[in-house]
Amino acid sequence: MNRKVRTALYACALMAPLLLQSCNAQSEKKESNKECTEETNKNTEKKVMKTGSENFIFAEGKEWEPAGEGVVRQIMGYNDDIMVVKVKFEKGAVGAVHHHIHSQVTYVESGKFEFTINGVKKIVSAGDCLYKEPDAVHGCVCLEPGMLIDCFSPMRADFLEKK
Repeated sequence: MNRKVRTALYACALMAPLLLQSCNAQSEKKESNKECTEETNKNTEKKVMKTGSENFIFAEGKEWEPAGEGVVRQIMGYNDDIMVVKVKFEKGAVGAVHHHIHSQVTYVESGKFEFTINGVKKIVSAGDCLYKEPDAVHGCVCLEPGMLIDCFSPMRADFLEKK
């Protein structure tokens, strides 16, 4: 796996806590961190994942699937709570304007894109990151060929159904 992809996947791993519900977001009672941590551990121990990827996912040999004209995606690691997807764009390709129930963090691994989120347009390039809250209306146009690393919470079950 090349260094840029490793760095991008590492960035997604660091962003994962933003996507998953944190102790502080779950508790409006301002419980102590110890109590919150203990409760989180109890909940984590009880949860059984219904869907999940292998523990090690190697890009080499992993299938790229069409995701629109000039766009392909590679589904990487996932479970019921989170999913990481690499999305490769050709210049001029469009990520159609859409919305979904998932929280989404996008890391720009390479290239240059014009993104619109809830009517606000910005140009982003390698190293930049975007956050899209659930039901945010968003889309993009690829200005220079590139790759995005998307992290979703919960996972995009619809991506797996298309396989």
